[in-house]
Amino acid sequence: MLDSKLKFDARVASVCRKVGGQVNALNRLQNILPCKVKELLYRAFVLRHFYLKCSQIWHHCGLRNTKKIEKVNERALRYVDKDKTSTYHELLQPIGLGNRRVQDMLITINACFQGIAPTRIKELVKMRNNKYNLRGSNILPQNNGIVFQMNCV
Repeated sequence: MLDSKLKFDARVASVCRKVGGQVNALNRLQNILPCKVKELLYRAFVLRHFYLKCSQIWHHCGLRNTKKIEKVNERALRYVDKDKTSTYHELLQPIGLGNRRVQDMLITINACFQGIAPTRIKELVKMRNNKYNLRGSNILPQNNGIVFQMNCV
């Protein structure tokens, strides 16, 4: 569901539609289920789309798409917590999602340094040699401005 310019618009719209339906189901059960059960359902049905599956990719899907994802997630959190006044950042804190995507990216980079990342990911991160004595021996190359494009069939 990517086009030749690596746009995520169609995929984000599809996922937001699917998760929006799950959020509506949560809303219908809002007064029936206890808060802990609603949180478990939120984690099982909503989080797996936004944070557990490819969260590193969602981080780079563009500002407009990120806002769509965050808006649906905010709506789900408001239904789970029955909270209409807190800010989105305050809603994220009890669940521990504040900077989850950034943490996942750092964990992946560390796995590349340790040599335990999947082969496809290790191929994307190339180390460069440095003749200076810096703090560490693992030096990532600087971005040279190359833009990657994908030709979809």
